[in-house]
Amino acid sequence: MKGVRIGVAVLCSVLLAGTVVLLGVAISLSRTILNADFVIAELASVPVYGLFADEAAKQVPAEGAFLLPLIDEAGEDLEPWAGEQVAVLIRATETYVKGDMAFSATISLEEPKRYLAGQLEETFLDIALPGLNMFSEEQQRMFLDQIMREVDNRIPDSFEVTEAYLDAGTLAGLRTAREYAGYVSLSLWLLPVVALVLVLLIAWMLAWRGRPVTRFTGAAFAVGGIGSLILRVVGPPALVGMVPPYIPSGMRPVVVSFIEKCFEPLLVYGIVVLVVGALLVLVSFRLRSADA
Repeated sequence: MKGVRIGVAVLCSVLLAGTVVLLGVAISLSRTILNADFVIAELASVPVYGLFADEAAKQVPAEGAFLLPLIDEAGEDLEPWAGEQVAVLIRATETYVKGDMAFSATISLEEPKRYLAGQLEETFLDIALPGLNMFSEEQQRMFLDQIMREVDNRIPDSFEVTEAYLDAGTLAGLRTAREYAGYVSLSLWLLPVVALVLVLLIAWMLAWRGRPVTRFTGAAFAVGGIGSLILRVVGPPALVGMVPPYIPSGMRPVVVSFIEKCFEPLLVYGIVVLVVGALLVLVSFRLRSADA
């Protein structure tokens, strides 16, 4: 009977170590890829204007094709605005994956419209169209104002990104992310409960004797800490190897760095858990006389 109890205690210790590792993964995900502030900070140094330039070009009607070169040239000046809109999209994504509402994000176009208006005015005055000097300065200004109003009417102040706007692949990815985010959220409260139950089972199997209970629990935590550290080392290279080949070469270093940083909380977590486990094992030796 004693052998059975020890065997069950060993099994519970193994399960406890696995639970500790899984909890570390859940904590790391919740603090990194599922944290909008973390993602926004990591993308702060990435030039993202090109993404919005493509979309802005789609909003320009055929008769406004002369605006396209201005949109392409606006990259450096509108990069801060593009970063703000990326933050809007990221926060909308966080709201979507952590909730049950439809995806929605409103992108402002007011700043690029003002920029285009300024550039258009400068271009209009510089090119000196034939016959333009026949008109007074006031008439030229009225003509320019008419063009500006037309641009303002043609390009909206904002556009809303909804599920209807997203392609099937992106929408499927968001739904998968919502599903996994739900698992992570569940794990954050369920795994600590499981760990506590396993510790109580270990104590029950070992007849609540302090020395073996502390030693088994400490060993489980130490193994869980070591497992977390191993995962921290082998995880990033494994995921980097799974990066799709169609990602632009210029973006690959950004993706690799992002993956590395997503595993950083696991390093701290693993060290803390390992230290706690080692301390419990050491304490178990101090309890020898009490169990004698």
